[in-house]
Amino acid sequence: RDQPRSRGLGDVYKRQQPTYGTNLNFNNDNAQFNIEININAELSKYDIKVYANSQNESLLLSEVNDIVCGDVFIVQGQSNAAAVQYSGSSSSYESDFIRVYAGGATSSSGLINNEQWYYGQGDGNENTNGNTGQWGLVLAKKLIDELNIPIAIFNGAHGGQPIEFFQRPANYTSSTDSNYGRLFYRLQKTGLKEKVRGLLWSQGEANAGATNNLSIEQYKTYFENLMTFWQEDYPNIEHYYLFQTRECNCGTNSSGRLLVKEAQRLLAVENNNVSIMPTTGMTLHSDYCHYPFTNGYEKFGLRIINPVLSDIYGMSFQEDINAPMISSISLSNQNTQINITTTAEALTINTGNQSNLLNRLNSDFLFTNGNPVSITNFSVNNNVCLLYTSDAADEGLGVDLGGRRI
Repeated sequence: RDQPRSRGLGDVYKRQQPTYGTNLNFNNDNAQFNIEININAELSKYDIKVYANSQNESLLLSEVNDIVCGDVFIVQGQSNAAAVQYSGSSSSYESDFIRVYAGGATSSSGLINNEQWYYGQGDGNENTNGNTGQWGLVLAKKLIDELNIPIAIFNGAHGGQPIEFFQRPANYTSSTDSNYGRLFYRLQKTGLKEKVRGLLWSQGEANAGATNNLSIEQYKTYFENLMTFWQEDYPNIEHYYLFQTRECNCGTNSSGRLLVKEAQRLLAVENNNVSIMPTTGMTLHSDYCHYPFTNGYEKFGLRIINPVLSDIYGMSFQEDINAPMISSISLSNQNTQINITTTAEALTINTGNQSNLLNRLNSDFLFTNGNPVSITNFSVNNNVCLLYTSDAADEGLGVDLGGRRI
């Protein structure tokens, strides 16, 4: 039967479901049985009770409560995928219909004895039961709001790790000693590894440091290998989403960040089932690496929800929902004006605070191979962003915005 379910403003009801039965054949006091029961993907909670009936008497043998049916997503990467609470709570996005099996334990011992489902929460950490990460929780709740179905989040993130750490080892099906093996264990244990619809990835800082730089091709190869492994083990994944690494100095260096961001951009350009979303234009936490909830991790979820609804659920939107990609760049006005043409239908400015936006532009744009310049003003003309600089730029100027280097 259904548990009480909210319908509108406080209208709650219970719905009795059919009774299913089968005759038992015993062998040494044991009898196996299997009953297939279909439940709807909807915002309902189901109870299942198993009775033994004999000579007009019934004995309750087992009861399972709070069962739901919905869709499954994976969140993977390093600390900005774990998205723990740095400042501000995500609790307003919690829902009984967001579910997590165990948690994204960073060790085998933390996982194998945990056989419970939990309501999702975003303010914990990798080793907290039911952890979705803050933006994973936002994504799940927005999906519920739009689709009216429950959502399960499997967050396998592990902070501070390079992309090599997440690769699939040979013993992943039999051991939970690896990150890949622990995520696989959770999805296999729940019978959901064929039900994953999308995977969201936020990782790259650990490959942009002074001691662990990867070339563009190396990072791409590692991620494409992961996609091959994921597609084998979770064959119904429909789309992959990359949150592009931020231009932030958190133990990384500029050249390493540029390589990682360009690799991430190319992965989206070269693979039809990969989309990219920038993390520019957000507030950074005081450590200059992570994010507060408001205008940070919350915005991760709010930016990616419409692409997910479009790619996986076929919804259409009148406005641009994908991140604009730079298609060309040129200099004019004696090299003091940079004209950046994008793939967007029309760029928009989302704030009237010119000073604040100038600061953000100077933070989010990186100029290389030219005279040191700063942005003194800007304007938008349809799909072209015009930047006016403090000095004339060299013809060899390189511009990096969210990973695109020209």
